[in-house]
Amino acid sequence: MALRRCLCSRSGAKLFLGCKTSISFSSPSVLRRSVDDEHRLPVLQCMRRLSGSTNPPDESTTPETGPARGKSTGSTSSAPMLSPQLYTSANAFQKRDNLLVLDLLNMAFRRAPSEDQQFLDIGCAAGDFTRDVLMPRCSPCRRIVATDVSSSMIAHAKRFYTHPYITYDVLDLSHDVSPFVERYGRFDRVYSFFCLHWIHDQIGALRNIRKLMAPEGECLLYFCARTPSYTLWREFARMDRWKDVLSSNRKLSFFRFYRTLKTFIPPSHDAKDLLSYLEHILAASELKPHTCEVLRNVWTFPTEQDIAGTISAVLPVAEGASVHEVQELAKAMTAEVVLRSRKSLGGFSAAFDAYVVHASRSAVSRTPQWLMMHSG
Repeated sequence: MALRRCLCSRSGAKLFLGCKTSISFSSPSVLRRSVDDEHRLPVLQCMRRLSGSTNPPDESTTPETGPARGKSTGSTSSAPMLSPQLYTSANAFQKRDNLLVLDLLNMAFRRAPSEDQQFLDIGCAAGDFTRDVLMPRCSPCRRIVATDVSSSMIAHAKRFYTHPYITYDVLDLSHDVSPFVERYGRFDRVYSFFCLHWIHDQIGALRNIRKLMAPEGECLLYFCARTPSYTLWREFARMDRWKDVLSSNRKLSFFRFYRTLKTFIPPSHDAKDLLSYLEHILAASELKPHTCEVLRNVWTFPTEQDIAGTISAVLPVAEGASVHEVQELAKAMTAEVVLRSRKSLGGFSAAFDAYVVHASRSAVSRTPQWLMMHSG
């Protein structure tokens, strides 16, 4: 299968956007400042292509219910129990990266948004990014159906991030999605940001995404490929002091627990060649890629408190773990991250690799919307 790596998508988006974004890259606090205070930097300054790389990033660490019922694809539920409040307080880096990818490739879709189209957001978490960032870039549309595997996340989104054109619902992408399709129909666009790395069976997840897409539907996916966080989780899981806190079953033996923890670590983390792995799972899922990239990303945490907050927000701890145990675990992990991070005047920097995919359900040859806008 021949992949067209950003031949039209990236160059077109860069032409249309002038390769600019209104978000700076130094600190998560920039997302809380007014637009007037933000300076503009090149989109790709923070993300460097590693298409042929087989090398893992430096060993500095970055962190990271009632599903629609159906037949399982063979994997278990795809995400740990995360607190909506804790996640929204520490997801500024994710929002920033999502915005970079969205503004870079949103104009590469073959059809511009219209009132007869419906879009899907998989892994919407607490709903803040869906309502405040994605929705304005998808208008006009019939609706966005925003989903998450966590019923607590969806309840939080329904309470705090309502919108007349957004419907929130629970969806487990590791299970059969046919009941979900019967409920909502198929989607013209499927978006997913920082979600698919939680699912171990990524081929099954991508096949389900294809099933959710309309015949001429497209998807834009952004998810972790390899991060030192997973290495750190494995190291702590081997320690008697912490394995009960991390385990989803506090009576598991180490070997059974280690197998459980692996459900939160994607196969790409151990892949010899990240791009080859991505090409393989896309081919196996029968998605037709237009953009297929491995990007090196760097997060710089201004303080140790920022590291601790980010770690705590996505740490897959046991449901029965006490607050004190979780706090002690996060403290120990934060100390380890500080030791492994690259230190500078800006704070503590850590690198990881991420996948960016723009793909179609079927091969399409129509001109992308950005080019149609410039062909007149």
